[in-house]
Amino acid sequence: MYLGNWSNDLRNGFGTILDNKGKIIFEGEWKNDKMIPSKNK
Repeated sequence: MYLGNWSNDLRNGFGTILDNKGKIIFEGEWKNDKMIPSKNK
C-alpha cells in the first residue's frame, strides 16, 4: 500500500510503502512514480 503524495496519477513527493501487515518497506521521496534513494546514509 502507498500512502503519500500524487501528481498526474504518479507518486510524487513524500510517500511510504507498507506491506500487508503495516510494516514500512520504503519511506522517502518519489519522482514520477520512482523511489529517490536518500543521499544521507
